[in-house]
Amino acid sequence: MRGRGSGERWSVGRRVGLAVVGLVGLVVMASTALGAVAQVPVLTSPRNEVQAAASDAFLAWSQNSVAHPHLFNAWVRPSGGGARVRVNHVGTQGFMGGIDGTTLVYQQIKRNQSDVKLFNLVTHVRSNPPAGVDTAAWEFHPSVSGSWMLFGRYRSSTNRDRAILFNTSTRQLIVLADRPGSGQTVEPGQVNGNFAVWSQCTATGCNVWEYDIATATKTRLPNAVPGHYNYAPSVDSNGTVYFAHSGKSCGARIEKRPVGGPTSTVVALRGRDINQSYLATVASQSNLFFAKFNCQTSTYDIFKITSP
Repeated sequence: MRGRGSGERWSVGRRVGLAVVGLVGLVVMASTALGAVAQVPVLTSPRNEVQAAASDAFLAWSQNSVAHPHLFNAWVRPSGGGARVRVNHVGTQGFMGGIDGTTLVYQQIKRNQSDVKLFNLVTHVRSNPPAGVDTAAWEFHPSVSGSWMLFGRYRSSTNRDRAILFNTSTRQLIVLADRPGSGQTVEPGQVNGNFAVWSQCTATGCNVWEYDIATATKTRLPNAVPGHYNYAPSVDSNGTVYFAHSGKSCGARIEKRPVGGPTSTVVALRGRDINQSYLATVASQSNLFFAKFNCQTSTYDIFKITSP
């Protein structure tokens, strides 16, 4: 999910309404259906809850309000419950990114400018990332793991989408994807340990890519049906990728692919879709958080799957 100008573009709306598509020439892989998987509600209300991020100690998300359904704020609270704290400045919009230790990274929009910001989860102090991250362009959907930060950048003057991996210690910048913004889009997913994932879309489908930082290797994940959509990726520290797969209509299944494969189905979301996922370790267990979209009511809530 990103913001451009005054509006947000969602993966579901992008796929169905904006007719974006994926690349061709993929290896066809059969998905293995698994047993019933518990989808645990995390945040559900009459409002839209999207873009969850989590850790052992904290849960963060973005949420609109009944009074202002088109405006979103970023919030965080202790993972066990308690009072929530607003992350973004008053007078701005906030969209969640990721958590590493006591550092939270998020997208902040003020008027026609979008930047990456940092939030200390202990002191609640906001700060800017190192030079080289924020520019006059539109930075969006950041995540962080150690010294690596993954984020998107859209530059209207050249109409190009980029997924960028940035080392906050060495200032090394790696452009993972660079596509013309007209009809082709790039959406950052998550960086976790030695791996980063993102999706790329064209007029006919979307595909998920994975980058191994240690070997500087890019891999395009097989699409079960060429011309269908792989999107909303997240990744664990071992390189196992989680992502949504669907056709053009609303409704998706969540897929799982370890390094080297094979791909398997975690759960089928009948009449539901997702716009984002985030993999976090909570209480020594792997947890997949995702924003689930109700195709009938067009609303979003946060759910999780433990040990997906």
